[in-house]
Amino acid sequence: MPTDSTVTACLSELQIHLVARHEKSRYKELIAQHHYLGDLAKIGETR
Repeated sequence: MPTDSTVTACLSELQIHLVARHEKSRYKELIAQHHYLGDLAKIGETR
């Protein structure tokens, strides 16, 4: 099991940003390929 410092180090490198319109097709491609549920319909507010 990873230690708290290992988890913190990994998460400190994580970057999150909203998907821009010009990135949407790449986002869908990556989600379909890598997410365990695939490219499901989004829940909540989307634009």
